[in-house]
Amino acid sequence: MARDLAAELPICEVRREADPLGPPRPPGPVDRNLAAGVAEGIALAGGVRIDGYLQMKGNAAIGVAGIASRGGAPQVEILAQVEGGSEKLLARLAPGAKAGAWEIPGTGERLVRWSFRATGDGASWAIVRRPVVRSRSLRPSPPKAAQTNPAPPKRPNLLLYLIDTLRADRVGAYGSTRGLTPRIDAFARQGVVFEQTTAASSWTRPSTATILTGLPPAVHGATRLDRRLPSAVQTLAEVLRNAGYRTGGWSANAHVTAATGFDQGFERFEFLDELARAEALGRRALAWLDESARASSGLDRTQAPPFFLYVHAIDPHAPYEPPEDLRRRFAPNVPAGSGSLGQVEAVYRALDRKHPEAKALLARMPPLYDAEIAGIDRSFGALLDELDRRGELRHTLVVVISDHGEEFGEHGGLGHGKTLYREVLDVPWIVRLPGQSAGRRIAVPAAHLDVMPTILAALGIPAGADLYGVDRLAPEAREGPRFSHLDYEGRQGGSVEFGNWHLIEPWSRKFSRAGKLFNLAADREEARDLAAENPVRAGYLRSLLRAEQLAERRRFAVSAPLGAEERKALEALGYL
Repeated sequence: MARDLAAELPICEVRREADPLGPPRPPGPVDRNLAAGVAEGIALAGGVRIDGYLQMKGNAAIGVAGIASRGGAPQVEILAQVEGGSEKLLARLAPGAKAGAWEIPGTGERLVRWSFRATGDGASWAIVRRPVVRSRSLRPSPPKAAQTNPAPPKRPNLLLYLIDTLRADRVGAYGSTRGLTPRIDAFARQGVVFEQTTAASSWTRPSTATILTGLPPAVHGATRLDRRLPSAVQTLAEVLRNAGYRTGGWSANAHVTAATGFDQGFERFEFLDELARAEALGRRALAWLDESARASSGLDRTQAPPFFLYVHAIDPHAPYEPPEDLRRRFAPNVPAGSGSLGQVEAVYRALDRKHPEAKALLARMPPLYDAEIAGIDRSFGALLDELDRRGELRHTLVVVISDHGEEFGEHGGLGHGKTLYREVLDVPWIVRLPGQSAGRRIAVPAAHLDVMPTILAALGIPAGADLYGVDRLAPEAREGPRFSHLDYEGRQGGSVEFGNWHLIEPWSRKFSRAGKLFNLAADREEARDLAAENPVRAGYLRSLLRAEQLAERRRFAVSAPLGAEERKALEALGYL
């Protein structure tokens, strides 16, 4: 197929040869002092090169309609590099050169970087007239959303149970042998386990907003402490309420409150104390169900409206204060009264190698975190038991998910909201359909963006055209790039996963000074940065990340200055 590279200019990488990396910055249009799209094609300043990336199949060629110049006589070099190979000079063209085409090396499926490089200095410009690449392109396109099944006579209930700060590798269904999650594991054996799910961010507000809206952080705009979920976006609760559901939500996280916009669509929404345990959330949710049942007395089940329960439990979040019986079982070497671990002061001491308590503090945190997970597993099981006792569980779609993980020094940090490594992006996502008893596992990677369309498809409700994800229960759902973003207290960065690769890109110095590339098939712990060894793969993923950001600049961002109560709640969680 033919591609006009001038049209692709905004997602290309443009740089001076003398400064190949440059400072980290958010993606945006290229510097017009270096390169620009013009009527004839692409104009390049002397000493500048433009790189683009394409997945290709079969024979491919790069061509131009000719070379012109302004302010001098720079030559244009055409280069190509197949992933794993060396860069090859395909042609060196002087101003006045006529049309031509040059074969790109390799055959079959391959990832290729193509480049135009202008010689000379910035006072001269070369114009590449009508550049094209002809190939069968394999550049990924978004999977098509599955058609919604006809609605049953009465739609199922929905329980969306979000466990804050739960890493996937602590759950038995994801390979953990710690024995922390027997109730979740039993639930998973009867449900659908999405084996690899990527969080939209590494902290609560943007990730939860994506789960509840089906929109990326760059679109819903709830990306910083001073940003709320805007009323202009439509939430899952609003869709379900419009479809006839009773909607109730209970949260123990100060990021998920009415003040931050998360009450949209809920007829009952309560924020409990930021240290409230999951048992308290479950009791409130069941009490509301009982109220609803009394209001519907006299109606049989087919006539009573279905319900949507949203429970946002925060137990595994710092400070780590597990129930005493679980502390003794899972953290026997941690003294009683160590519950302040995970708060800001303790984290700073643990990260300070010169502090006499640093090593001991760091060693105590993971066991207490594990005990907290065991506690919320027990609470989740108790809620399911109560729904079963009421005769509702078999009529309920149950979804268990986490907003992000937690890091314990794997890459030099503690907590979350600081990096975009796997320990904070790998989250569990398990779904059990009404009446389902035989479990299955889905290996195709998923993302937070897919939660809302998957739920709506399972309930038989049209998803609408505004959602970015896909129904991951649909057989035709394919893998696509999975993007994550961070914009927290000056730490700005993005990441993209596709295939076995994970690229983390800095957009601010506070986040990182250089991008990193990891091969997850060989290095799930992300210990070895391969960016320098794989420039073509790194550049290709970087171009996907840049294209995604440019396509999603339509923001609904609404400012929300922190109030006194919200500030107090966030301080209790270690955010301020």
